[in-house]
Amino acid sequence: MTQREFFTSALALVFAMGVLALVELAVPLLGRDRTEPRRLRANLGLTAITLLSNWGLASFAAVLALSLSIEGGGLLGSLKLPLALLVAITIPTLDLATYLAHRSMHALPSLWRVHRVHHADAFLDVTTTFRQHPLETLWRFVWVVVPVWALGLPALGVLAYRLASALQAILEHANVRLWRPLEPISLLWVTPNMHKVHHSRALPQTDSNYGNLFSVFDRAFGTFRRTDEAYGVVYGLDDVDPARSASLLDLLRLRFDRTPAREALTPDPSRAVASASAG
Repeated sequence: MTQREFFTSALALVFAMGVLALVELAVPLLGRDRTEPRRLRANLGLTAITLLSNWGLASFAAVLALSLSIEGGGLLGSLKLPLALLVAITIPTLDLATYLAHRSMHALPSLWRVHRVHHADAFLDVTTTFRQHPLETLWRFVWVVVPVWALGLPALGVLAYRLASALQAILEHANVRLWRPLEPISLLWVTPNMHKVHHSRALPQTDSNYGNLFSVFDRAFGTFRRTDEAYGVVYGLDDVDPARSASLLDLLRLRFDRTPAREALTPDPSRAVASASAG
């Protein structure tokens, strides 16, 4: 990815975040109790780090995919399939890889300590989208580059998926109320309400709805939860102090916190609501 392509993509993502921030004001899913400038600064700081990290990693993935396409490498390279078909294969393949990468970060304690930077946000809006530790960015990249290398997926498909994935992530995290008649889309596609359930501090909800683009993987692997649960979700983590969650430096250091984070998650949604009310 060239410098010009990076800035074009980054501007497109920032523009999308700006548009959805305006939509959040018009049709919010949940009301804000107060303005949180420290939280916003921390989230936007991690957003900048994530975008810059993805620039270098996406450039590497695109170069690898282009090289494999030219040389006919990977399992698909020798089949001489039309480019349109290869792109159509690439998008769900990488989305499955992203699902597995996401699920692994909940299953392995060492990875959860990295991923909890994202889950510690006590409120969800467009600024939460790229609020992730650099190590999470690297881990997700590994899960993308391996199928690119093994299958010989085309550069165009990789770039198309990365852009679609980023735009979808912004929509998923936006604090917007989806028109209820549109919610059946979640049979195939991840809706904002579907992802909001995943950000619950209640363990059964946290360990669900891992998908990025397609909801079919959650349904196929038994990790889907109903989207109407989003209206009662309490965001954040019980074991992360809100002050730390609003500090960029503390969020970067959160990876080294030795608290048994997974055990600190609330075991059921009703207790999460009670805990939040008491706080």
